[in-house]
Amino acid sequence: SSGVPILLNSRYGIELKTWGLLGNAFFFIAILIGRFLGSIILNWAKPLAFFRATVVASIVGIGLIFIDNQIVTIVGIFITGLGFANIFPLIFSITIDAMPERSNEISGLMVTAIAGGAFIPPIMGFVADKTTVLGGFIVPLIGLLFVSYLAFTKASKLSIQK
Repeated sequence: SSGVPILLNSRYGIELKTWGLLGNAFFFIAILIGRFLGSIILNWAKPLAFFRATVVASIVGIGLIFIDNQIVTIVGIFITGLGFANIFPLIFSITIDAMPERSNEISGLMVTAIAGGAFIPPIMGFVADKTTVLGGFIVPLIGLLFVSYLAFTKASKLSIQK
């Protein structure tokens, strides 16, 4: 989210003081909508299947950001927000459901993961400084590819252990 206004400014000349911050708002509105939709969707969908769908949506969204078209980029930002919305809550709930006896440890690790997420924007900035602003978006994409690997390989084994 921190790179969105800078990307919109550098790529499309959208002023940060006016429209650039709306890109950030657009991302967070998508997260808000995604959380509400997620609570409804999970009434019918299996958590692991929905987790996989949100990871794929996030990857598709970031992929769209790389296409050099303003409308496609904005749609990509929105799709990324929708995808990001439920990843953390789903990881938490799937893991707690699989190992309820370790809920305290899992809670502690998840809080640590939140703090660890504070390192992503500076890493994105470093990569952007060495390449381009768009190049900085490789950092969350790599993280999503890792989460995708876990969602499609390790998460299945975790669910079976219940």
